Amino acid sequence: METALAAPLVLVLLLGVIEWGYYFDQQSSVAAIALDAAGAGSRVLSTANPTGVAHDRAVDALASAGFSTADAVVTTSTGVASAGATISVTITLPYEPISGIVPSPAFLRGAATVRKQVD
Repeated sequence: METALAAPLVLVLLLGVIEWGYYFDQQSSVAAIALDAAGAGSRVLSTANPTGVAHDRAVDALASAGFSTADAVVTTSTGVASAGATISVTITLPYEPISGIVPSPAFLRGAATVRKQVD
């Protein structure tokens, strides 16, 4: 009797742990890709097209990590901070949950800002 009452609750809790663990893994990957793309753009900040380099790096990394790039929004921008030039990369893409039973965020988002690396 107690098992019949507790089993659904335990199952939902287990699905929640799995779903949120998967979400945080995907979120961490997107944040790392944004940082890597900003770093790639910062290495060419004063010479080439840094936003193009960062954008291409982000899209390539998303594709090789298994994310769908069709719905991904990658924005890049350059700016000037007190310590020098910066490049920012923001990646937003829809999150596809495993089960759909447990409420989860609709989007994954990663953002990074990096200063120009010294030559």
